[in-house]
Amino acid sequence: MLRARRGGRPRADWQVPATQAALVVGFFALWEAGAAAGLLDPLTWSQPSVIATQVVDLIGTPETVHDLAATLTTLAAGFLIGATAGIGIGVAVARLRRVQAVVSTYLVALQSVPLLVFYPVLLTIFGLNRGPTIIVVAAVTMVPVALNTTAGLGAIPRGLQRLATSLLLSRTAAYRKVFLPAAIPLIFPGLRVGFLAALVTTIGMEFIVASAGLGYRVGQSYHTFAVDRMYANIVVVCALAILVNLVLTRIERSLRRDVTT
Repeated sequence: MLRARRGGRPRADWQVPATQAALVVGFFALWEAGAAAGLLDPLTWSQPSVIATQVVDLIGTPETVHDLAATLTTLAAGFLIGATAGIGIGVAVARLRRVQAVVSTYLVALQSVPLLVFYPVLLTIFGLNRGPTIIVVAAVTMVPVALNTTAGLGAIPRGLQRLATSLLLSRTAAYRKVFLPAAIPLIFPGLRVGFLAALVTTIGMEFIVASAGLGYRVGQSYHTFAVDRMYANIVVVCALAILVNLVLTRIERSLRRDVTT
C-alpha cells in the first residue's frame, strides 16, 4: 500500500519499519564482528550470538520466573497505589480550583526530585522489605497521573457540564459518569507515563537495594563479572519494557477511538 507524501510522491508503508530493522540488524552485525575480531573488551562487551544463547537458557528457568514475579509484584503494587492516589488528587484539585495552581506547582517540583534519596528514611520506618521500594514507585507514578487528571478535567467542555446539570446528577455521579470518561484522552497518557516511570524505578531500585527481581539479577551478574548473563538479563528487561509499551499504546489507541466515535 502507498501513502501520499509531501510533493505528491507516494511513500510505501514498509519503508520506515524496513529502515528501522536494517539499522538494528546492522548495529548487531557490527557488534558481533567487532567482538569476534577482538576489537571489543570481553569484560565489557559480549557477543550478540552468545547473548541470544544466554537469553534462551534464561527463559522458563525457576530463577527467571521468580525474578519476573518479584518485579511484576512490586511494579503492580506501586503503580496501582500511585495511580489511585494520582487520580484522587487530580479530581480533588480540579474541584478546588483555588488551590489548583499551588498544588500543581508542588507536584511539578516533586517530579523533579530524585525520590530515591528518601529510601533510607522509608527503610527506617518500614524495615528491610519491598515496602520502601513500592512507596517510591507509587510516588513516581502518582505525579504524572495527578497532573494529567487535573489537566483533563480542566479541559471538560462546558456543554458536558451543562449536560450533567440537566441530568440532575450529583457532583460525585457527574465525575464518575460524565467528566472522568470525557477526560480519558488526557488521563491515559498520564497513566502511561506513570507506568513506564514505575517500571524504570522498579528496575533501578532492584539493581541497588533488592535481593530479587530482574534489576537485582542484572546487578548480580555485573558484580560477578558474568558479562554474558548480564546482557541476557538486560535483554529480558528491555523485552518487558517494549511489551508494556506496545500494550499501553494499543490500549490508548482503542480508548481514543472509542471517545472520538
